[in-house]
Amino acid sequence: MLTLAKRSLNFAEFKKAVAETLRPTAMIMMLIAGSAVLSHFIAMTRIPMITSDWITGLEFPRWVIMVIIMFIYLIGGSFVDDLAFMILATPIFYPAVIKLGYSPSGSVS
Repeated sequence: MLTLAKRSLNFAEFKKAVAETLRPTAMIMMLIAGSAVLSHFIAMTRIPMITSDWITGLEFPRWVIMVIIMFIYLIGGSFVDDLAFMILATPIFYPAVIKLGYSPSGSVS
């Protein structure tokens, strides 16, 4: 709006602004799409159920396992886009967290 009021936006500048905006947007969308496909594959191969059985079978207190999961999210989110990593990792860890007795609403059973 400001550029229209100042009349500093011409077609060449508009084209440059759109190109600069589309590049990171397209990269993020490709990461999200790839993570969604991978998440579907992971769910079809029953990896979340196998992982949750393994995690709940560990002889650690529940809070230690949650700290480890949070650490994995911290490290993974440092190297991959945050939203893409959440889409990737949540189907793996969600069943384990439920089996540990944590509720999606935040309460502990």
